[in-house]
Amino acid sequence: MSISLANADHSSRPSARFLRNIHGAKWRYAIYRTNYDSALALAWTHTLHAIRAHIVTSIEEELHNPLSWMRISAADHWRIRNDPSLCPAVDPAPVDAVKAQMELVVHDDAGRYDGLSVEDVREAFHALCTGDPAGPSVAELFANPQILSVWIRAGLPVSADVCLIVDGEVLRAVSQDLRNEYGEGPFVKAVERLPCLGPDYEGWFKVALTYLWKLVIRAKNSDGMDQVLPPKRRTTGERPIFNGSWPMDMQLESAGIYPEDIAAIEEAYARGE
Repeated sequence: MSISLANADHSSRPSARFLRNIHGAKWRYAIYRTNYDSALALAWTHTLHAIRAHIVTSIEEELHNPLSWMRISAADHWRIRNDPSLCPAVDPAPVDAVKAQMELVVHDDAGRYDGLSVEDVREAFHALCTGDPAGPSVAELFANPQILSVWIRAGLPVSADVCLIVDGEVLRAVSQDLRNEYGEGPFVKAVERLPCLGPDYEGWFKVALTYLWKLVIRAKNSDGMDQVLPPKRRTTGERPIFNGSWPMDMQLESAGIYPEDIAAIEEAYARGE
């Protein structure tokens, strides 16, 4: 006999939580293309498609893995795990609503954006968010922290916290489906509009395509992405490509355990010590 979800709590669905957190008819990412090499023109088209496709796949995941969010009894949970055919159909309406409200705002103008630095993109993004060219720039806000509030233009979607940069490194990583030596990737670069800069954080980071949807709410509800990002790897000097969590090697490093320590322990164990 199938299990009914009539009395189940659907408020825990990722799509339902997302819809409660956004305001307005649309939610979107601002994407800035900063590389216009003709040899990477096809890579640009591929990258835009990949960004959209990965976001849609992430949104739809709850339909294919309802046990990840269902609030049902432990007995029913185990019954479904043992016999997936018992799982009731999940209403796709909230998922469809999230997808329908998604929009990518692409800034693709070689005359304006070719070769822009992270700082330049941040200023362009900030101007887009405030809608006030005469207002304080990000650089002025950093220099004058006593400016307590910066108005966001009316109707701006929630993704005013971060924008995305697609440069040559991103184009090659996405179009060639590249991974680093830790198996992380492909990625785009995410730039915080008003970051808390520090010696270990320049206000931007690489984010996995698979995490772009969740990043919208994560960035909105954090006190700054520097609070949640893993630090730079000791071995490479680069921050891991962020997918919402710290990779195991970074968890071990944070506990003071390094690869050479693990190797020594394994060797000692093999010798029976």
